[in-house]
Amino acid sequence: EVLKAYEGKCAVTHQAIEYNDLTNIQSCHIMPKSMKGPYLPSNGIAMCRDIHYAFDNGFLTIGDDYKIIIAKEIEGSDFYKKYNGRKLFIPKDNFYKPNKSFLEFHREHIFEHFKSIGALKNGKY
Repeated sequence: EVLKAYEGKCAVTHQAIEYNDLTNIQSCHIMPKSMKGPYLPSNGIAMCRDIHYAFDNGFLTIGDDYKIIIAKEIEGSDFYKKYNGRKLFIPKDNFYKPNKSFLEFHREHIFEHFKSIGALKNGKY
């Protein structure tokens, strides 16, 4: 349902790679299931695999204005900086719009916490 609401495209890049039944677009939880996030369409955003990885690992988040915010430590990255401040594609149906309380949870508990969830720290895990 989430992928249909986003017209099969990434909410960040507005693109998709498709071949027959294959696609690089996934439904990404805003508030992860591992943190008691619900299975609701408003807790999902369609993202391509690389953006989904970045979102899940705190490299980027989304503001209440639906604009993308890049983590300070990586804002110089050529890959990510082109998305900083870009408005997310939002589904037309309000039922599928990202819930602002889930977005706030992501900003507070996941965004810029990548060092504590597996990234190299002082050259060590």
